[in-house]
Amino acid sequence: MWRVQVRLRLWDIKFRTSDALVVREPKRAAQQQGDVDAIRRESATSALQTRRVALPRGAVWRTLELRRSTMEVRSLRLLAATISAAVVVATLLPQVSGGAPAELRNSVDGQSAADSQGNLHVPKDYRSAYEYLGSWAIADEKGPGAKQIHMVYASPGTVAAYRANARFPDGTALVKEVYAAATSPMTTGTVSHAAKLTGWFVMVRDNHGHHAGNKLWGDGWGWSWFDVTNPSKTTSTDYKTDCRQCHGPAQATEWVYTKGYPVLER
Repeated sequence: MWRVQVRLRLWDIKFRTSDALVVREPKRAAQQQGDVDAIRRESATSALQTRRVALPRGAVWRTLELRRSTMEVRSLRLLAATISAAVVVATLLPQVSGGAPAELRNSVDGQSAADSQGNLHVPKDYRSAYEYLGSWAIADEKGPGAKQIHMVYASPGTVAAYRANARFPDGTALVKEVYAAATSPMTTGTVSHAAKLTGWFVMVRDNHGHHAGNKLWGDGWGWSWFDVTNPSKTTSTDYKTDCRQCHGPAQATEWVYTKGYPVLER
């Protein structure tokens, strides 16, 4: 009897011990599996971070080169824009401020009216390139009609500039054709018209006295008369005695009779 109890006791202990082992083993296995999964996740995260940070050296240099190239392109574009703006300003500034000599403006072949020494001449292409301002009829004291017809032209841009501020820009060239007139009866009455060209009167605006000491320059203009036989050589010697006295009444409007040119009115 005692032996049976002992055996049962031992069996019970063995059974409980085994059961405890069975219960403990799954917990340990799960714990170990969890550790393995954690280790794998850490390894994967570390590898991903390594791939993000440790880029190949060549890729890094290519990225830097691309950024530098982009910056260089932007810099070149900015430089080109700056140069273009400077060219525009350099081109327009003399016309606005009068910083360059008068003869250097309107210097396109056939349009210039003076050389670098201040010698005036009749522009070759003034009839096609210049702006028509207006005309004058000089009455004939001996009979009806006119004895002279004057037609006046101005260098390109003069009209717009004068309308803007009622002043002639530095470098403005004015060319007056002088014709002997012919008068005859027509259906509209007694009419005078231009008949024969006798010469030209040329003026070039000079707001800054670029030719001080030259007797054909002064009071803000260069002045010269040209006979029809020689449009390149003036017969004038002193503007004060040969030219200015006829323009005295127009001194308030820069020595030009602007009332005869409606196109200048604003």
